[in-house]
Amino acid sequence: MRRIVGSVLIFASISFADAIIDGRANLSKGKVKEARAIFSKELERKPCPYLLFLLADCYQKEGEPTLYKKIDLTNCPPFYESIRDGLWYLYQGSYTLAYSSFEKAKIESAYSLVGMGLARKAEGKLKEAERLYFAAKEKEPACHLSYLHLFFLYSIKGDNEKAMEVLAEGITKTNSPELIYEFSDLLLREDNLKPATDLLLELERIEPNNILIKEKIAFLLLNKGVPIEEIPAQISSNESERLYLDGILAISSQFYSTALRRFSSVGEKDPDFYLARLKILWLYKDLSMRRDAERFYKNLIKKMPGDSLPDVFMSDIYGKVGSYTESLIYAKKAVTKEPFFDRPYFALGNAYYYNNRFIEAVLAYQKGFWLSKERKALKIWIEEAFINKYFPLFCFGYTAIWIATFFLLTLIHCTGMFLIRKYPALKRYVIKKRWVFYLYLGNFLILFFSSLFGKGGFKFIPLDLLKEALLFLTIILPIGILIILMVSLLVSFIIKIPKVRIYISFILLDFSLDIAIILMLASMIPVFADHPKVFEIFSIGVIIFRRGRLLLILFPIAIFWFWYNASIHKGYCLIEEEKIDKAISLFRNRFGSLGFIRWLEPTYSHMSSSAFLGEIYSLIKQNRWEKIPFVWKPIEKSLGEWWPLNDTSVFLYQWTNLLFRIKNGESVESELGKMLEIPEYKKRKRAIYALFALSSKEKDEYFSQMAILPKDKDLEPIIKEIANYQIGDSDYS
Repeated sequence: MRRIVGSVLIFASISFADAIIDGRANLSKGKVKEARAIFSKELERKPCPYLLFLLADCYQKEGEPTLYKKIDLTNCPPFYESIRDGLWYLYQGSYTLAYSSFEKAKIESAYSLVGMGLARKAEGKLKEAERLYFAAKEKEPACHLSYLHLFFLYSIKGDNEKAMEVLAEGITKTNSPELIYEFSDLLLREDNLKPATDLLLELERIEPNNILIKEKIAFLLLNKGVPIEEIPAQISSNESERLYLDGILAISSQFYSTALRRFSSVGEKDPDFYLARLKILWLYKDLSMRRDAERFYKNLIKKMPGDSLPDVFMSDIYGKVGSYTESLIYAKKAVTKEPFFDRPYFALGNAYYYNNRFIEAVLAYQKGFWLSKERKALKIWIEEAFINKYFPLFCFGYTAIWIATFFLLTLIHCTGMFLIRKYPALKRYVIKKRWVFYLYLGNFLILFFSSLFGKGGFKFIPLDLLKEALLFLTIILPIGILIILMVSLLVSFIIKIPKVRIYISFILLDFSLDIAIILMLASMIPVFADHPKVFEIFSIGVIIFRRGRLLLILFPIAIFWFWYNASIHKGYCLIEEEKIDKAISLFRNRFGSLGFIRWLEPTYSHMSSSAFLGEIYSLIKQNRWEKIPFVWKPIEKSLGEWWPLNDTSVFLYQWTNLLFRIKNGESVESELGKMLEIPEYKKRKRAIYALFALSSKEKDEYFSQMAILPKDKDLEPIIKEIANYQIGDSDYS
């Protein structure tokens, strides 16, 4: 440690030009317009990639990022455009595009490698970011940003030793005031006051107008026992700066009213001292002075429309008073303004937490962590939102439940789809209409209820109850599902009947909804934290209703089925009584009454077919063959979706249409031959031979074969009509 500090204290020259130092001094006070003017002028006079980074900060704070992309680079090398575009994308939160832009100039400049590292760090790819920062410092040892961002990377990882080493190396090779400032701050946190003092005093000599350095020195003098009222005068001769430092020291002593007066005086004497005005809003936040904060906020954002900190403070204010919707609105504004800054994401995490959106809060904190410069930022903000001992428990618990949900539903769904792999139309139906929705429904519900009941007004989950739930969800349930899936697959391969496989597939796909409901209920455990037995009874009740409701539905459907078939029989009686038009009207009315069971396939298509056959029989009796194809129009498009479960309906549709075509003089013998080869149509030979007899010259041979075949219950009236038409009723019977 002493060796590192000693090497850092030996620096000879200043790496930054005077103009950059002046610009940084203005930035420290929040005088962004003045800083931007200095940096722009310096870029024209003496181009340096570092200036593009400084200008990107300025334009973002001013709320004019699009103007940054248009800055004049006439006097700069061509690769400056790639760095500028990369920074623009970076500050807009488009990290993939930023990486691509920086990559174009990685050969020309180490600053491009730094930009690539920043993009990767923002995506959470910390190892790759570290590699890129190392490549930058090896390519150009004088590029201080590579050391600076390596230091930030090690800081969020909590590796203080490496952070110290990389800062020492960077200061030795670049003499960067930014690195020296961070090193002094690191020493102060480690209570190494003597070397920290030496560094800060030297840093003040380098950057005499940087208020942030003066602020550090003020706290250092306070720790050394210097009277608080004497400190500002010892550090600065500028009245505005003295008042600002007095306000900062008053805050440290919790004299908030005094601090408020001091910062207000700074605003009166130096209206462009934005940092002092920001401190006023911070004090309003800390003192919960919401109305004053609202009024002050409106004026403050006019001064710096692109700065996200006012929105962060307002989000915190509304969160503290319980206005959680407003808190979320301000947090989202902050993220929109500065998507490459960590504080807005921590504020967003808090706002999501206030709104009981637990999972989104964790994701926002994680994003802020990737963008942050030190580990303590994560610690501070998480402590505000969560009780530390419960945070890991909730993270693990709900993450495990989510993983279990996705794994189980995906496994069940894939197995169900595998069993119907030979039926593309049926697979399309599953994907578009029903079970694939359940696959995501379970995930959505688990996330929704987890966030809704994560904490809010409910107590945390007792540890024992959570362990029991996790044991069931992550071990017992997956093992049970695997056993069910293996048995289902075994049965489907032993019994090679298509309908068996399809019904097993449908049972599995429907079972996925049961799993989704189970996991949804598991996410509601916090509601029943003090009454686990009530939770068990509630869960069992829901599952019984889920399984038992089918019986409740089947009973009225069975009654309707008997009534429907009786009506169809009545229609055939009307045909025999030669009341054809009345019969057609009845059949059409019966089909119209099926609307409420459209969801119940293949029952719906089978019942529809019986009405259609009655109507077709009526049309044949009236010799209106041309109307046959139009009868099937209402269900024509959906017939193929459930093949072969509704093979009866498909066969009847094909058979009646072939009958119409034969009457039109078309040759359909090849199609009839194919129908004989379909396994599901083996019991339909009598009906198929009837069409052969109608279309073939060897009708006597087919009629003789039909005589020994069992009657086709659905088509027998039409078959008899065909036979009567061909050879007369007495001969056939």
